[in-house]
Amino acid sequence: MKFSELSRRGPPGGKHTFQSWIVVGSSQVSIETVPVIWPSEGEVLVRVRAFGVCDADVLQLDGSSTANEKASNGLGLEFSGEVVSVGRNVSSVNEGDHVCCFVYGGGCSELCLCPQEFCIPKPKDYSWEEAAALPVAFLTASISLFELSSLKAGDTVMIHNGSDGICHLMIQMARARGVRVFTTSSTQEDAEFCKSLGADVAHVRCGFSYLESVLEFSWRGVNAVVDCLGGKHMTSNLMALEPGGTLVHTAWQDAVVDMDLRVLIERQLRVCGCSLRGMAAGALGGAA
Repeated sequence: MKFSELSRRGPPGGKHTFQSWIVVGSSQVSIETVPVIWPSEGEVLVRVRAFGVCDADVLQLDGSSTANEKASNGLGLEFSGEVVSVGRNVSSVNEGDHVCCFVYGGGCSELCLCPQEFCIPKPKDYSWEEAAALPVAFLTASISLFELSSLKAGDTVMIHNGSDGICHLMIQMARARGVRVFTTSSTQEDAEFCKSLGADVAHVRCGFSYLESVLEFSWRGVNAVVDCLGGKHMTSNLMALEPGGTLVHTAWQDAVVDMDLRVLIERQLRVCGCSLRGMAAGALGGAA
């Protein structure tokens, strides 16, 4: 297919197809030829240059992914590429723009439809491959820190596993907004990496030892905790929060939690989850 045949004036004549990676069973992917779908109102069509692979892709492959009704059986939540066509009432993206995008599925394709609010301008100094790895991490970090936790300059946050893919980006984004950061890590090497990114305190985690340290960092408790551990850490996370604070779960090592509800109720705490695939398009508009 000639991509130049696609324009905002309307669908090109004839039938056009492209290849896409489709999940057809547990740990089974098929590369299939599918028809081009013209962008509808608020959507753009992007020629994919590179796509990223994240935890959600692995969960989708083994059948344990939780997604909303808009999720497709196409593999891939993030990619980078060039906009080849725009639908009606698209104001933030133009044909020819270089973008990196989040979608509910289908990013591992030659072409992909994407709502305009899920498109992020590709940083000029990023390669296609680097840009493709940005959307899921950036949006998860932005929503967790600034929408769900409402953090602002002068606030404090505890980020578990600060050296991992998304959390190391959270450290930098929080510091850029003037938020003080306490991180936990499993090794001294990881802790030093977190410090190099701007973390105020990088604690080497041993059991629940971080609780005493984080209360020294902020004696009333932190404004927010971003957690990817779950399990037995639940009550310690709640105790690390100041009254009225927010605990955000972005992932889990142990999905079954052990918690004391009295801590949650008496301190008027808030617990929420951040799953891009489980959110509606409007919920991502501010972050994107």
